[in-house]
Amino acid sequence: MSLPGYLWVVGFAEKWGKLFYVIMQRSVNHQWRTAMQQLLQMLIGQQNQSNISDMMEKFGLDENQARQAIGTLLPSVTQGIQKQAQSQNEGILSQLANAQQQRYLDDDKAHLYDDDAVSEGNDILGQILGSKDVSRQLAGRAAQQTGLDTGILKKMLPMVASMAMGAIGKQANAQGVANNQGGLMDLVGSFLGGQNNTDDDGFGLDDVMNIAGKFLR
Repeated sequence: MSLPGYLWVVGFAEKWGKLFYVIMQRSVNHQWRTAMQQLLQMLIGQQNQSNISDMMEKFGLDENQARQAIGTLLPSVTQGIQKQAQSQNEGILSQLANAQQQRYLDDDKAHLYDDDAVSEGNDILGQILGSKDVSRQLAGRAAQQTGLDTGILKKMLPMVASMAMGAIGKQANAQGVANNQGGLMDLVGSFLGGQNNTDDDGFGLDDVMNIAGKFLR
């Protein structure tokens, strides 16, 4: 093959390789976006008004602020859970399998501001974020986006962590994979991806606000 012909083949392969990568990346992002939408709807939908009421009562927020706060913190918490689960963190996998936080979604008498919920949430955060500095940074970013007080958002983090763990555990039970480590990791893996974004390349804060807004109309 002549040099020009060889270069043409290389260029053609590179071009279509990039196109294939973009197509696959969009497919992954779409799957993650769908999973995050389902999770977010489970947590801040009208059927889960008790959790919203807990946030409003505890922190003096209105309904709009409570939903936005949960939606803003949720993606980072979920990604942390996903990463630890895929790293086979036994503590995270055990809590998901037992779905012990599911009661915060199903039992009106189990409140997110209770000491048990906060303690469980802090344990989850310790495993997925690693340090209080990361929690402060996450709360700070959320404060910039929502206009809410950083201190309030930091106090909300363990409550959101308990909610997220409960929701994923509930889905694991519903899909029959709670006692199957491989299936459980696949389920949690579906929540991978997305950072704060303003274009259409993933699920981020702009998507969270759009979904939260639908519940407030």
